[in-house]
Amino acid sequence: MRSAILGALLAVAPAAHAASQAEEAERDRIVEEMKVLAARQQWKGVEQLYSRLLPLEKHGVVVAAEHHMLAVESARSSGDIDAVLDRLERAVQAGAPDAAAQREDVLSRFGRVQLELSARPADPWSLEQVPAPFAPVARAAIRHADAALHERRRFTGFLPAGTYQIGEARFQVDAGRTESLITIAGEGEARQNPTDPGTKSRPGSTQAAPKTGLRTRAGLGLGGATAPAMGVLAPPSSAGLAPVLGAGLAWRSGALHLSGLFVGRALMGTAGAGGQQLYLGTAELLLGWDLGAVRLEAGPLYGVGAGRSVGVAATADPTACVRNACEEERVRGTSMGAGGEVGVVVPLFRTGPAQGGLDLHAGAMGDGTRLLPWMTVALGFTPEVRQ
Repeated sequence: MRSAILGALLAVAPAAHAASQAEEAERDRIVEEMKVLAARQQWKGVEQLYSRLLPLEKHGVVVAAEHHMLAVESARSSGDIDAVLDRLERAVQAGAPDAAAQREDVLSRFGRVQLELSARPADPWSLEQVPAPFAPVARAAIRHADAALHERRRFTGFLPAGTYQIGEARFQVDAGRTESLITIAGEGEARQNPTDPGTKSRPGSTQAAPKTGLRTRAGLGLGGATAPAMGVLAPPSSAGLAPVLGAGLAWRSGALHLSGLFVGRALMGTAGAGGQQLYLGTAELLLGWDLGAVRLEAGPLYGVGAGRSVGVAATADPTACVRNACEEERVRGTSMGAGGEVGVVVPLFRTGPAQGGLDLHAGAMGDGTRLLPWMTVALGFTPEVRQ
């Protein structure tokens, strides 16, 4: 009896060994195809092959760390950060030297959320981070979530940490695995609740509340002044670079901005050989609106400066004037003018309670005699609303 059982086991053993060899051969074939497709950046093909490779692991076939790392790059390209973290964990278990550090880096820059649309925002709408990220992986992750929201009105997964906007509703994503349930109820309304089992639920509105703060601007301006010629304003007669420094208060609510600024600028204008004026500063009131990753601004301004002119004195001897020997009279006074300004603000980074970015503005101011146009390139800071 024992000999019969032993014989049966010996008969099965070669078949089992042959099956294991076949699975390993299948693994080698899949891995080679994955490498070829990865070199061509054909990530969809890599995804399909990796989904066929994982079941072999359950049968005892060893999948090397480098093969899991190929799948990590594939998931990054599609923006599926959940898959990135899962595959990095598999790579850690397989002995990849830097997989653990990569996993911690992802968790320091991305946060896990549940997004639900209880009512669709007005068309057209999309999920946007404000300001928009530059990293390709971050942009891919936002596109991945946006596609899920448009298709199923819900998304669960990782997004880059930061402030987001859907229509008029804004919400905040914090880095880490602590998951928040964020319900977008309609235009301008969002509700955010932590859903981590160890965190007490604290419901609250994530709609961008109005916020007042300091706004500053520092940069360079190129400006000049037109001189009247036969009653017609001529092109700028004197133009040059000058520093521009501004500060004031800004009020922000959602995408709407209102800023009152006092801007120091030096705009020198000449009119002939005897007249000169220097504008020392402008008071500006700018209304802005966020459009995607940029903000458009426009508004009126009022300028105050100093003027000087040289002419013939009222008491001059007419006989002397014939000989071009008139007495000169120098007059100094205040120059005032009004005009308008338009601009584009490109947010680039956040620091504390402020959002920093590039301010590109152009404007013009007239005093009834001259027109003073200018352009300004500056680094600016505005209040940042954090939910």
